[in-house]
Amino acid sequence: MPEQRRHWKSRSTEHGVHFFQRQTGINLLLEELKLPEQTWAVAPRYVSVALTNACELKCPYCYAAKRPARLGARETSAWLKELDRGGCLGVGFGGGEPTLHSEFSTICQTTAIETDMAVSFTTHGHRITEELATQLRGYVHFIRVSVDGIGATYEKNRGRTFDDLQRRIDLIAGICRFGINVVVTDQTAWELNSLLDYAERWGAEELLLLPEQGTAGRSGIGELAYAEMIRWLASHRRSNIRVGISRMADLSGVSIADAFPMEDRLSAHAHIDANGGLRTDAFTQKRIPIRESVIEALRELREAV
Repeated sequence: MPEQRRHWKSRSTEHGVHFFQRQTGINLLLEELKLPEQTWAVAPRYVSVALTNACELKCPYCYAAKRPARLGARETSAWLKELDRGGCLGVGFGGGEPTLHSEFSTICQTTAIETDMAVSFTTHGHRITEELATQLRGYVHFIRVSVDGIGATYEKNRGRTFDDLQRRIDLIAGICRFGINVVVTDQTAWELNSLLDYAERWGAEELLLLPEQGTAGRSGIGELAYAEMIRWLASHRRSNIRVGISRMADLSGVSIADAFPMEDRLSAHAHIDANGGLRTDAFTQKRIPIRESVIEALRELREAV
């Protein structure tokens, strides 16, 4: 059964104790509370997991691996339980398109029941149905919907109608809290005001900007679009929605709020690819195959990078 009781999970590090409530997303960091080193978390604060490389869309700027690969539900569950014991606070499922995984709802349910981690996933949204929404409700704590542009821009990028996206977002809003992700490209950089308007209208909690990264055949976001994104970040109108940006971006000269500026990269985040390899993030090539233990693979990755 879906959980009812609100539970605080704690994560101890050399920088203090971090309390997190997965149902609400509330974070509380007590920097003055220092616990013994043997209690410090050995897992990253957050882990992203590519359940599958499969995706039926053909977005030209997509960075995800295109070779067929898929994680099994049993191995994924074992890794996540180990990460939970090691102090990880949340998992974000992605891909590819994670809802294409045949055991997607089962993986979300099992993770919510058997761990204290927050369960989230990133999706294009077009596979969300009333049946899937029912299966996920109470087991998923946050959903990130990829919306790369509005109207004709979105439809050119995604090959799906903007009207259908909005219908799917209505279903998503009935599952749990959600946010909007936008890949900022040479086309979408000038639609950020409109995207903020739509995010508010839909009831989203966050607008997350992801500057386009270079891929085979594409060089990534251009200088003019990047400058427009930075200008918009510094001057956009006030909103109740959080506005965030990927850590992959160069934020020189931009004022941002970072609760963990002292945290090293692998303490903050690690990525598991659809072939069962551990990486610092989805963009880097260096990977350590996960064998018996994901924490052991993390130690190997720390030594390698």
